[in-house]
Amino acid sequence: MRNVGGESINLDGWIMCSFTGSQIHQGVGGTLAPGETRVFKHTGRAIWNNRETDPGGLYDPQGRLVSYWPDR
Repeated sequence: MRNVGGESINLDGWIMCSFTGSQIHQGVGGTLAPGETRVFKHTGRAIWNNRETDPGGLYDPQGRLVSYWPDR
């Protein structure tokens, strides 16, 4: 994940999920500074397994879709 904006973002309560598999990535949190890139490790079952197309989304704490990425 990368913050492409000019302000730090508090990621507490944010959710990453797969649309096809309906899996939710828990553990998104902390602060992401402008320009900072961070990898969020998932300790449970794999969300994306590269066997089929499965786009993903990032939602803020109010449930608004903030980012979408296609899986090609």
